[in-house]
Amino acid sequence: MNNRTRVKICGITNIRDALLAVKAGADAIGFVFYSKSPRNTSIFEVAMIVEALPAFVTTTALFVDAHPHFVKEVIRKTKIDLLQFHGQESPNYCEQFSRPYIKAIRMRDNTNLARESQRYKSAESLLVDTFVPGVPGGTGQSFNWSLLERYPVAVRKKLILAGGLNVSNVVDAIRKVNPFAIDVSGGVESSPGKKDRHKIKRFMKATRRAREDVLEGIVHLEFIEAQECFTIKKQELEDQEAAMKFLKQKLHRTKMKELIELQERYEELEKLECQISQAKAKLLYEINEVKNELF
Repeated sequence: MNNRTRVKICGITNIRDALLAVKAGADAIGFVFYSKSPRNTSIFEVAMIVEALPAFVTTTALFVDAHPHFVKEVIRKTKIDLLQFHGQESPNYCEQFSRPYIKAIRMRDNTNLARESQRYKSAESLLVDTFVPGVPGGTGQSFNWSLLERYPVAVRKKLILAGGLNVSNVVDAIRKVNPFAIDVSGGVESSPGKKDRHKIKRFMKATRRAREDVLEGIVHLEFIEAQECFTIKKQELEDQEAAMKFLKQKLHRTKMKELIELQERYEELEKLECQISQAKAKLLYEINEVKNELF
């Protein structure tokens, strides 16, 4: 069970926004290296931002089918912690940089997340995002979260939920999906690439509140399950005690029957012994009579 929902604030373009996100409690921040994005940034800018960050903040670089040389240059010059791939990158492509990575999966009705999870088993996590034709991410639109309900916990427990998250829907999203982490960008902006201090604070507060609700629900469910387990165990114990009582009674009846049979056999032997004694006495008497007649 996740004790909290991690938060990544993506699309950071300047030091001010990065520090706002960190101060508000974000676990990770993301930088977009995709020229078609309004949040696209440069290696120089990201290097400056990373240098200004405190410890224990995960930095993430987002790419869309980038040339490997460019990815390596970003890693070398920014010292980025984590890579995030939003295009058609293969597992071999993702693994070549010797860096932990996240693979984005754009969700459709026919998406097989279990298969993708197996295919990208070397990924730290899968990020599930909204599918919009021709747009690799940052759409500002959410998808049907019920698509995730069909998958087992083993698949869902490492998911990062993205796509149109904001302060008005993040509580519902966490309650329904219970993801390992959430990824937000446009939902905490005043304009593309410019983060809003108040939206970030409200979003983080809503995330914490939603997580508390989820934990409360999980604890309540675990309490009910514990009660049910206790009832089952109690019933099993009572059944075992009843079975033992029955066996003892059966054993007692069996032993009593054996005792009665032994007593009856003893009485029969006593009768037989008495008859033998009488026969011996009679025989001795007859022997003596014969002797008297002879002598």
